[in-house]
Amino acid sequence: MQKTPPAKLQKEAKQAYRDLYPILNESGFIVQADLHTVILLCMQIQIYKQAYENITEHGIETEIWESKQDSSGKIIGKDFKGFKANPAVRMLSDATSKVQSLSDDLGLAPGARARLLETVEKNTDDESIDDMLNKDSDF
Repeated sequence: MQKTPPAKLQKEAKQAYRDLYPILNESGFIVQADLHTVILLCMQIQIYKQAYENITEHGIETEIWESKQDSSGKIIGKDFKGFKANPAVRMLSDATSKVQSLSDDLGLAPGARARLLETVEKNTDDESIDDMLNKDSDF
């Protein structure tokens, strides 16, 4: 897997890639074929951060107002109609689910690492897990 973030990633996604690269590289389980999954994870992290910033700035819901007009069309007042959910709340929820799923796919979650190590233990007779995790790997 390449060390530098792909050019198509935006600022936050590039930073996520830089943060994840050493962790994934050290694991020894990620190969070039996993690059697309890593890119998707970085994009979802960016969406997650943007949605959270939007919610922080605008709240989880917004007020709904209806303008009252006179017969000439001039606005003479506003009536409060209630609240509607900020669409960023759904985006945050969706991005959170996708980040968790992609992290699991890449072995970044504790349960995923345990399953991965269990699979490795079953498939190796010559090399210990410790040897496999600590050997040098360029993917």
